[in-house]
Amino acid sequence: MNKKITELAPKILEEIKRAKHILLICHRGPDGDSLGSTLALHFYLQSLGKKVTHISGDNPTPKYLSSLPGFNLIKNKNFFGVDLSKIDLFIACDIGGLNQISRIKEITFPENLKVVVIDHHKSNPGFGTICLVDETAAAACQIMFYLFKAWGAPITSEMAANLFVGMHTDSGGFKYPLTTEDTLLAAAELVKIQPEFHKYIFSLENSLDPSFVAFQTLALNNLEVCLGGKVVISIVSYHELMDKKILGKDWSPSWIANELKGVVDWKIAVCMAESERGVFGASFRTRDATAYDLTKVSTLLGGGGHAAAAGAPITASSANEAKQKLLEALTKSYPDLSQP
Repeated sequence: MNKKITELAPKILEEIKRAKHILLICHRGPDGDSLGSTLALHFYLQSLGKKVTHISGDNPTPKYLSSLPGFNLIKNKNFFGVDLSKIDLFIACDIGGLNQISRIKEITFPENLKVVVIDHHKSNPGFGTICLVDETAAAACQIMFYLFKAWGAPITSEMAANLFVGMHTDSGGFKYPLTTEDTLLAAAELVKIQPEFHKYIFSLENSLDPSFVAFQTLALNNLEVCLGGKVVISIVSYHELMDKKILGKDWSPSWIANELKGVVDWKIAVCMAESERGVFGASFRTRDATAYDLTKVSTLLGGGGHAAAAGAPITASSANEAKQKLLEALTKSYPDLSQP
């Protein structure tokens, strides 16, 4: 447990104890770490007798995570559908910035609302009353594990399942560079509490919607190798998604980008999908985060993330315009990519 967590844990707990009604929200395109961290916290807040409003945000909760304990506690509602005058505290777990809460319109917090940020994204600007951002943690769930320990909070089997899944997914199955001895020790302790952890991993890895296969086919058919073979880009347009009737289904460009980075010669892999007209959701992955810190690219495009894995929304009238904006951001961040 690092110094930052030790210092801020009592302050966060004080805000929790003071609050009567607490808001939890998943980030846009919720994943295992987003659901896992907020659900584990939800169970803890309930044990304290707190009223909790837990919403999915801009996007519905993905079905492949439906086996997580408490999944049905999350209501499919966006941030602007909540009456903030009735909320005392908003705890933003795994949310890298205001644009990850919602992109429907500009977000402003009322004066009555305390905001606590618990996150591990390097690009997080710190938008809360209290900001606990530990960029060395493999997942927000790892930070939540340490917070529960600091608070002396019993971790139930339901909480452990959520924390383990979040750590497993955000670390790429404990393979990404931020996975450390501390990550594995935390995971081992969670396994002692929830020995059937493997059932949750099997469920999330084997619950894909058939639409994902259709999306994967489109994405792989649309590959283009750029910048001297160093970058591969896949773009799936709104028209293609509509034509295959897979718009809004359970798929994510990040899954494709993860696969593409496995090709030895491709230093950076990008998958973009136009999930709404004129907005291309882009996911970036790299084989070498030391050479290519993707937060530099994503920040230029109004997004965020980690050095090895990041994302951003690209507003463009066409796939070609989106590609050009991406290439400009890539070469501005790393001029060597344009060199032969």
